[in-house]
Amino acid sequence: MNDSPNTKNPAKENYESPATVLDRDNQPLASVKARLWPEKCCGGFWLPTPEDARRVQESAATLRTQDGLHIRLLRLHKCPGFHMPTTDAIHLEFDYEPLG
Repeated sequence: MNDSPNTKNPAKENYESPATVLDRDNQPLASVKARLWPEKCCGGFWLPTPEDARRVQESAATLRTQDGLHIRLLRLHKCPGFHMPTTDAIHLEFDYEPLG
């Protein structure tokens, strides 16, 4: 997987990008580093605490990457895996569909 932002072909290659999670009113909820898998229309990001994860899960509607991709978040959920970078960090995964 390419770990740098993908400016050449975001529709096909897996990549990471700084992103903003937005609520239904387009208000920012969190700044994250999103990892996206466009061929599968899925991705994930980390949040530092369970409280942050709960707030984002309750209100998140879309995600906008630094390189301009805007996606609707579908099935946002806590990852059941045990690959946390710290004891409190929460990994959220999602499916998505591109917007506009």
